[in-house]
Amino acid sequence: MYLYCVVMGLGTVVRASINVPALSKAMGLGEKHRVIMAQCVGYPKA
Repeated sequence: MYLYCVVMGLGTVVRASINVPALSKAMGLGEKHRVIMAQCVGYPKA
Protein backbone atom coordinates (compact mmCIF):
# COMPACT_ATOMS: atom_id res chain seq x y z
CA MET A 1 0.00 0.00 0.00
CA TYR A 2 2.83 2.41 0.84
CA LEU A 3 4.51 1.99 -2.55
CA TYR A 4 1.18 2.41 -4.35
CA CYS A 5 0.60 5.68 -2.51
CA VAL A 6 4.06 6.96 -3.45
CA VAL A 7 3.49 6.14 -7.12
CA MET A 8 0.09 7.87 -7.04
CA GLY A 9 1.54 11.01 -5.39
CA LEU A 10 -0.25 10.43 -2.09
CA GLY A 11 1.14 10.85 1.39
CA THR A 12 0.81 7.95 3.82
CA VAL A 13 1.82 6.99 7.33
CA VAL A 14 1.30 3.82 9.36
CA ARG A 15 -0.05 4.39 12.87
CA ALA A 16 0.00 2.01 15.80
CA SER A 17 -1.70 4.40 18.24
CA ILE A 18 -5.37 3.77 17.46
CA ASN A 19 -8.57 2.92 19.33
CA VAL A 20 -8.59 -0.77 18.41
CA PRO A 21 -11.99 -1.67 19.93
CA ALA A 22 -13.74 1.27 18.24
CA LEU A 23 -12.12 0.61 14.85
CA SER A 24 -12.84 -3.12 15.04
CA LYS A 25 -16.49 -2.40 15.82
CA ALA A 26 -16.79 0.20 13.04
CA MET A 27 -15.33 -2.28 10.55
CA GLY A 28 -17.55 -5.11 11.78
CA LEU A 29 -14.61 -7.41 12.50
CA GLY A 30 -15.26 -10.77 14.14
CA GLU A 31 -13.20 -12.61 16.72
CA LYS A 32 -10.99 -14.19 14.03
CA HIS A 33 -9.75 -10.76 12.89
CA ARG A 34 -7.85 -8.10 14.75
CA VAL A 35 -6.48 -4.66 14.02
CA ILE A 36 -2.71 -4.35 14.38
CA MET A 37 -2.09 -0.97 12.76
CA ALA A 38 -3.91 1.63 10.69
CA GLN A 39 -2.68 3.54 7.65
CA CYS A 40 -3.65 7.13 6.91
CA VAL A 41 -3.65 8.18 3.27
CA GLY A 42 -4.06 11.68 1.89
CA TYR A 43 -2.68 14.42 -0.29
CA PRO A 44 0.61 15.92 0.95
CA LYS A 45 0.80 19.66 1.65
CA ALA A 46 1.78 21.63 -1.43
